Amino acid sequence: IRNVSESLTPQEYPIMENIDIHHRNHFMNLFSVAIADNNIHPSELAYLYELGLTRGLSSDQIDNIITNPHKARFIKPTSILGAIEQLYDIVQMVLQDGVIHTHEVNLCKTFAKRFGIQHDIIDALIERLIDEVRANVTKEKTRRFIEE
Repeated sequence: IRNVSESLTPQEYPIMENIDIHHRNHFMNLFSVAIADNNIHPSELAYLYELGLTRGLSSDQIDNIITNPHKARFIKPTSILGAIEQLYDIVQMVLQDGVIHTHEVNLCKTFAKRFGIQHDIIDALIERLIDEVRANVTKEKTRRFIEE
C-alpha cells in the first residue's frame, strides 16, 4: 500500500502527468462532495466538467480523475485565501443539486479544518459561503472581502 505522502509517477498515472497536483486534488475534494449524498446529480457532474475545462483540463483528464479517486492524495492549500477559494468551490458543489444535506455541510467543515481554518470561525465561514453562493456572489468578490 502506497504511503499517502508519496507521489504517483507519470508511468503509474500517465493521463495525469500534465495536471497540476493541486488541481487534481482540488477536483478530488469536489468529487467527494458530489458523492457525499450517494448520488451524483447531473448538475454536480456538469459543474465538475465546467470547472475543470476552465482550469485547462481536458475531458479525458476529468474522466480519469473521477474514475480513479484512489489515486489522489490530500494536499493542503498553501494559503488561507487558497483554502477559502477551494471552500467556495466545494460549497458551490454542495448547492448544485439544490438540496443541502447535513452531511454535506459537515464535509465542508471537515475540509475547512483540514485546510487549516481556525476552528472557532469554521461554522460562520461555511454559513457565509453558503449564503454568498446562494446569492450569486462571485468567488472574486468573496475573495476581495476576505482580503480586506
